[in-house]
Amino acid sequence: MNEKEKYNAEINARLTKFGETLNEIKIKQELINDRRPALQVGAVIRKHQEARSKEEELEKADESTWKTIKSEMDGLMNDIDKELKEALAYFG
Repeated sequence: MNEKEKYNAEINARLTKFGETLNEIKIKQELINDRRPALQVGAVIRKHQEARSKEEELEKADESTWKTIKSEMDGLMNDIDKELKEALAYFG
């Protein structure tokens, strides 16, 4: 397995975990008391979808261009991770 394939496998696993966390947040949000303001997760959902699209680009990228996509993907993944942690903290 080359470096690109390893990276793609790592991204796929993280995106799967992010998706699971988003579902957990949605369930918790439905169960919270109506007195609490609704948690806005639209931005992180869009970023998750964008990352899935970039993952497809990464799979199709050749050896000379995949590192450019990797750089963009790293920033996006860090943003998603941070926002999901903040959303989970909202629930205590």
